[in-house]
Amino acid sequence: MQCRTTSTSPSRESVSNFSLRPAAFAEQLQAPGDLEQSVAERDQAARLRGSLDKLPDAQREVIALAYFGEMSTSEIARELTLPLGTVKGRMRLGLNALRSRVAASS
Repeated sequence: MQCRTTSTSPSRESVSNFSLRPAAFAEQLQAPGDLEQSVAERDQAARLRGSLDKLPDAQREVIALAYFGEMSTSEIARELTLPLGTVKGRMRLGLNALRSRVAASS
């Protein structure tokens, strides 16, 4: 059995791409538009998490399995021993509720 070790230190190439010259350093910082977009995305993600928490358990469960568990509706139906139509219906109702809540909070 072979053990592979990986280095946690940055490669020479990545270090050489980073410059400490003031002008180059300023260019490498995140642009204001990028920062604003990042903040907006975090805010939207927080609203989405809050809305997800307010869904009925059955709807939240199928959405979580689909998106975070990366399961198909067929896999969710097998896992939860539910008819496929029930899973799809819960998914549809939950996603519609999320859309409405996120739109209302924007």
